[in-house]
Amino acid sequence: MKSFQSFRLDTTNHCLWSGEERVRIAPKAFDVLRYLVEKPGQLITQDELLEALWPDTHVNPEILRKYILDIRKLLGDRPNQPLFIETIPKRGYRFVAGVTDDGAAGSQFLPPGRLPTQPKRRFVPKRSRHGRRVLGVRVDCIS
Repeated sequence: MKSFQSFRLDTTNHCLWSGEERVRIAPKAFDVLRYLVEKPGQLITQDELLEALWPDTHVNPEILRKYILDIRKLLGDRPNQPLFIETIPKRGYRFVAGVTDDGAAGSQFLPPGRLPTQPKRRFVPKRSRHGRRVLGVRVDCIS
């Protein structure tokens, strides 16, 4: 688990936390953030990120910019006064926030009462407009 300011990046369970709230983040955006957080203070070129996250695949560098923008929105970061991700024009990105490694056990820093579990799948019964029971809808829940 990596911590920076009020955020925790749970690399074991692939989760981002802000305080006790889980932050929804796309899987590839998580991978980009993880790569940057694991190398704080280091200049990471676009080519390095693309090669690390999409090996043997040609990816338009614009997709990387999109993920950086998405991450900045989630973290409340601003490109002109970065708290987390600094853009080095024509060179790459640098994670500028202080990072602490809270150990390998990802579950030890989850909010109280929360365990790293797989989502429970259950069916919620639906009723037709005539009051008859119809097929349910699957809902993924994390309790």
